[in-house]
Amino acid sequence: MAISYTPQFSHKPWIDFVDSVQAGGTNGINIRFQGIQAEFATISSVIAQIAQVLATPTVTSHTLTLAPTLAATTQQPWQQQVGFVITATLGSGASQTTSATAGGFMPVSLPNGATIQSLRITGQSAGGILTVALVSQPLTGAGAPTTLLQIFNNFPSLAAPAAFDLPPAPQNASIAVDTVNNKYFITATLQGGNTALSAGGTSLNAFQITYSST
Repeated sequence: MAISYTPQFSHKPWIDFVDSVQAGGTNGINIRFQGIQAEFATISSVIAQIAQVLATPTVTSHTLTLAPTLAATTQQPWQQQVGFVITATLGSGASQTTSATAGGFMPVSLPNGATIQSLRITGQSAGGILTVALVSQPLTGAGAPTTLLQIFNNFPSLAAPAAFDLPPAPQNASIAVDTVNNKYFITATLQGGNTALSAGGTSLNAFQITYSST
């Protein structure tokens, strides 16, 4: 919002023994003071605009991108790689298969008072039901975790993993972050994955959280 001020009142000095100072008329005291009064009104209006701008907080958008590092939450964990995780390879040789399940979680550090807008996941999959959620839980641990954002997708069985980027559009969730009372983490589980592959069933390449703050 551009704010500007251009003075409108300009005083023209009276000249002794030339001007006849009077109340009325185009050069009288009344019209000059009316001009000053109008100028003060203009200044007051500009000051009000400035005050409104100063009182309105500036909202900044941020993007937090995380490489998955998932601690196990199920009997079959995600297999950690450099910068990503993948479903585990089971067996060896001709009997080698890919795990149909995987589960894990990782902590997320968010600034107190921020507003979460969306969760995004990139990776590859050759089949299975993937559920990834951004979750909060009370610091005391006395309460059950609360799912803030969840991405659920049922991938078709494929001969080779195909890339995915979920969700297709931002959620615009507007969820307030309260780190005074809560902790935050991401959970990721896979069920019914394609076991026919010798390796590389489903991988999670990145988690991305967008949030705004003032």
